[in-house]
Amino acid sequence: MIRTRFVVTIGVLALGGCGGSTKTVTEKAPAPAAQTTSTAAATTEAAATTEAPSQSAGGLTPLGTTLKIGEKAVIAYDDSSNHKKSRIEVTPQKIEKGTLDDFKNIKLEGKQKTSTPYYVSMLVKNVGKGDLSGTNPASYIDGVDDRGQEQTDIIFFGTFDRCDNGDAKSLKPGESYKACLAYLIPGGGSITGMRWVAFDSKSGKSNIDWK
Repeated sequence: MIRTRFVVTIGVLALGGCGGSTKTVTEKAPAPAAQTTSTAAATTEAAATTEAPSQSAGGLTPLGTTLKIGEKAVIAYDDSSNHKKSRIEVTPQKIEKGTLDDFKNIKLEGKQKTSTPYYVSMLVKNVGKGDLSGTNPASYIDGVDDRGQEQTDIIFFGTFDRCDNGDAKSLKPGESYKACLAYLIPGGGSITGMRWVAFDSKSGKSNIDWK
């Protein structure tokens, strides 16, 4: 799966690539993200899980589960950049609407100038046995807008105080970190949910959704 994301440098809008990656069970690409400028992705394993409504025997939630914002999901994570693996517990904690004043130090172009910022607070805990230090699993959970389209977050080169989304310096077993995902949604749209994008060809089920 190819994921497209905004890449911006504080003070200047920059174009750049961050490499390609896939979710190993994903067989479809997400709907095009609005006003995107570069590509990025990460590799994750097929098994995705949650702590609440329905769990498999191994503690993993089958694909197709729908959760509420604030509920936890556990995902078997495999990072394509450094090949670190572990299970992670992911919680989208809240979705907040911002203003373009938040981007006063960033040069926006075209429809970006009239887009609406949205921020999603994420909590990630390493509940497996692997060391995920230096990774950022939260950034590979997609936003879902009010039209049902998947949206990928903005990558910032520099410090964006309103919404910090850096790699976890330390994410050993039992440790957790917080991240913030930023989106620019055009046309008066909004971020209404989050999605772990994956497809299991055996069961025919796909994705884990938070609404």
